[in-house]
Amino acid sequence: MEHISYIDLCLFVLIVLLSVKNVYQGFIRSFSSFLGLLFGVFLATRFCKESSSVLSTYFFDLSPQINNIIAFIVVTTIVYLVSMLVGEVVARYFQNTLIKKLDKSLGLIFGFCKSFVFLSVIVYFLLQIPFLQNFSQKMQTDSFVYRLMQDFTDQILKIDAIKKSIKSLE
Repeated sequence: MEHISYIDLCLFVLIVLLSVKNVYQGFIRSFSSFLGLLFGVFLATRFCKESSSVLSTYFFDLSPQINNIIAFIVVTTIVYLVSMLVGEVVARYFQNTLIKKLDKSLGLIFGFCKSFVFLSVIVYFLLQIPFLQNFSQKMQTDSFVYRLMQDFTDQILKIDAIKKSIKSLE
């Protein structure tokens, strides 16, 4: 069995701390917030140019890059808020039932998974920065959790929809 490095310990503590928040939110709210953010970013990348032209026609006409950024933020925010509203309505419906305990338990499990995914993506992109390459190599050799995160992120980046979304941002 491998020893636990300080990198593993830090990553694991971050994952656990981010997971605990989801116990209080519950699965329904956590899942709706996650879906809202995921679909918000996905739809914003797909419809960035169209929403940018609508914003520039009806509201303000800044440079195309600024219009694209504002459109991306607006679309993501609208989808996220609608998803949160739906999640809140559903969570309140189940608030005084036996499902509430299941909701909290599943919230912890989902929070753990969501935190792992979130940190995997963040760490992956941070370590693409050239001056962090030495640290990346150290993490590759010393950290078991980092290797899991790297393998997971590599698999995510192979998904066609993700590839298309990344290309549309370039």
